[in-house]
Amino acid sequence: YIVPHPGALEYGKKYYVAIANGIITGTLNGKAFTGFSSDNKTWNFTTKQAPVVTGTTITVDGAQSSKAHFRAVQAALDYATEIDNAVIEIQPGIYREILTYRKDNNLTLKGMGKAKYGTDVVIQYANGEKQNSGTVMRALAYLSSSKTVTLVNLTIKNTGDKPTYGQAEALYFDGAAGNLITKNSSFISQQDTLQTKGKNWFYKCYVAGDTDFIWGYATVALFEDSKLHCVSDGSYIFHARTQQADKGYVLLNCEIETDAGETSYFARGNNGSSTTSSYFNNVSVINCTLTGAGTIKGWYDNDPPAEGVGTATYG
Repeated sequence: YIVPHPGALEYGKKYYVAIANGIITGTLNGKAFTGFSSDNKTWNFTTKQAPVVTGTTITVDGAQSSKAHFRAVQAALDYATEIDNAVIEIQPGIYREILTYRKDNNLTLKGMGKAKYGTDVVIQYANGEKQNSGTVMRALAYLSSSKTVTLVNLTIKNTGDKPTYGQAEALYFDGAAGNLITKNSSFISQQDTLQTKGKNWFYKCYVAGDTDFIWGYATVALFEDSKLHCVSDGSYIFHARTQQADKGYVLLNCEIETDAGETSYFARGNNGSSTTSSYFNNVSVINCTLTGAGTIKGWYDNDPPAEGVGTATYG
């Protein structure tokens, strides 16, 4: 897949692609591939005319025959920064891209499919700490707003494996004063799948991960009627860094699945380099069901809540 940087190409303009001989080896139509000459302009294309958006609804469809406003979700997000209460409607398909949105507006991303957990509208790519260092840079989707961001019927998947990419959020909601609402959506990665701030509600969602796969500084993050899947041995779900008076991370009426031969943990504390008197391990698990043939325990064996550290108290 060749993905130009957003904004690199102009609307309504003709371009060509040149590939020197030897850059890509193999055959094309049964003949040895020798590249594309810049003189012959063998591979050429013309970009579409600039879209005209009326109202607050922006459409995305990656199909070649699409009549939607945009083919890429990021292009729609860029456009949406100029519209408060924008609704981006995304047709079913796989969109291979990294997303960034920084604007204090209300925003909705809505998959137009009908599959459970939004598995027919997939946004995926590989990104992570070892490639793009820093919490703002390493997520598959970085969304920042002091208002309300709503995600419906979507799968956001960071395909970067932990050994190669390290910490690799599927979603980082960076809105300490904002609200995140997600419904019928999936969030999939290995390490640090979800990092959140502000007030969050995950309703009938699916979250899969390994190390600290739900973590952050949320005032409250409620996971209701959702499914959490620990994907490897030694997984721990929560690493909460909340303030003492905040509700923190709450599981209500959820299913927690651990596979055969695996031992997983609900949470780990803020020991080691992350210890500070301003963090509290506020995690609640209410009326949840454990499934799968594996084992799930309470606090991670080597990192229990640090009783007596700073002014923190733990229940």
